[in-house]
Amino acid sequence: MARFRKKPVVIEAITFEELVALALTQNGATFVDGVPWSFSYAGQAITHESDDCYLIPTLEGVMRFERGDLLITGVKGEIYPCKADIFAQTYENADGSSLSRYRVKTDGGFEEVEADNWDTTSGMLRLSRGGKVVAVFLCWSGFTTE
Repeated sequence: MARFRKKPVVIEAITFEELVALALTQNGATFVDGVPWSFSYAGQAITHESDDCYLIPTLEGVMRFERGDLLITGVKGEIYPCKADIFAQTYENADGSSLSRYRVKTDGGFEEVEADNWDTTSGMLRLSRGGKVVAVFLCWSGFTTE
C-alpha cells in the first residue's frame, strides 16, 4: 500500500467564540435573544442549532461546529469544523514562531498563555511549552487564539 504525506499548506482557523464574535458585528445576521441565529461566514450560511453548536455547510454535507472545535478555511475557501485534538496533531503555527498565544476565557476574565502545543483530552484544555504543561483549563470555559 502506498503512503502519502500532507502537502505543507497554510490554512486559517477560528474558534467557536471568534465565529460568534464575527457574527455579532455582521450586517444582515439574524439574532434571537442576542445570540447569532443565522449569518454568513466565508460565503456560507451558518445556522444556530444550540448555544454550543452551529451547523456548517461543507463539501461533505452539513457538519456540527461545537465549542472547543476550530473552524478551518481550506486552500480553496471551503470551510469545515475540526476537533481540537485532531487540529493540534495536524497543524502547527505558520508564522514561524514555535509558540502561540492563547487567550483563555476563565470565570475571572481572560488569561493569556504562550504555548507550543495544546490538547483537550479528558475534558481539559492543556497548554504546554517544551513538553511541560504550563496551564490546564476546563474545556467548557472556551478559548480563543491570537
